[in-house]
Amino acid sequence: RQHINLLLRFQSLTHPPKHTWSYNNDNNGLSTCPSTNCSKLLNRRFFLVQKAKTCQVFGILVVPPSTATTRAMVASVRELLRDRDVYTFSVGKVNPNKLANFGNIECFVLVACPEHSILSNERQEYAVPVITGYELLVALDIVPWGLYSTHPNDFFRHAQAPAQPENNNNDNNEDAPYYSLVTCSYQ
Repeated sequence: RQHINLLLRFQSLTHPPKHTWSYNNDNNGLSTCPSTNCSKLLNRRFFLVQKAKTCQVFGILVVPPSTATTRAMVASVRELLRDRDVYTFSVGKVNPNKLANFGNIECFVLVACPEHSILSNERQEYAVPVITGYELLVALDIVPWGLYSTHPNDFFRHAQAPAQPENNNNDNNEDAPYYSLVTCSYQ
């Protein structure tokens, strides 16, 4: 999983490397194949972020062990989602059967160590998006889609809740239409 996280980070750079070499222990050789799989995975992550933009009910999945960083990240996520419905769940190993018990949740935010932030086979098995904290920042338009990271330090660097501007002229954008890339329509 750490290998996948590193590949995701390299592929999201402004000037990604043309090839990422990895050593395959099975055939004792070097390979450049993972970069195409990584590109597909980044596209999938982008799709999940787009789906999360329209969600109103979030579940925070906390994977033990609970540390001070984990608790701080959960508090930051709750603060970022203060205008939406948020539920926090402490789960062991995340699997589709556990998440299926929470039918009203539209999107899950996974708070875990960087190596366990990306779930395997999520496209086939999980009915709702499971995103990382950094992807939540992208979905909330706090950071642009670009550098990809699953590390908590990158989340905390950008997670300060944006200050709410004082609006004296009733110029509110809550009712402005939003174009969804998932449904290809305005919402």
